[in-house]
Amino acid sequence: MSTSEITNALLREMPGLIRGWPAISRYCQKSIPTLRRYARREKMPVVRWGRHVYLDRHLLAAWLMERERRLRPRS
Repeated sequence: MSTSEITNALLREMPGLIRGWPAISRYCQKSIPTLRRYARREKMPVVRWGRHVYLDRHLLAAWLMERERRLRPRS
C-alpha cells in the first residue's frame, strides 16, 4: 500500500481530519502565516506526516477554547 493510499484511507476513516495549510486556513478563517505561528509558538495541534500537515477539528476546538481562556484578561 502506497503512502497516498494510506493517506486517502485515513482521511476517509477520520472525517474530522483537515489536510494542508490552505484547507486549515479556510476552515479557521486565518492566514497561513498566522496558523504556522500558532503551531510553532502556541503548540496548535497540527501533525506533520510526509509533506503535509493534518489537523483534527475536535482537537482544534479544544485548543481554541484553551487559548481563549489563557488569553482572556482576568477580572
